[in-house]
Amino acid sequence: MKVNPAKQLARDSKALANWDHLYLNTYTTKFRGYIILKRKVSSNYWQFTVSNDITSCTFLMYEKEAKQCQTG
Repeated sequence: MKVNPAKQLARDSKALANWDHLYLNTYTTKFRGYIILKRKVSSNYWQFTVSNDITSCTFLMYEKEAKQCQTG
């Protein structure tokens, strides 16, 4: 999976209310056939892992970038 489609999935999933809390600052959900894992790594950044049965992609996303896409 390429980074840009994975980032778009992460942005779209931010509006979901059904995130499962795994442990300290780590959450997971299923969205459009993908498993999305997010973990807060600093005060401004989240680490996302977007995966399916075959591939996975891990990247950092600035918190305000994700919020901006959610509202706009």
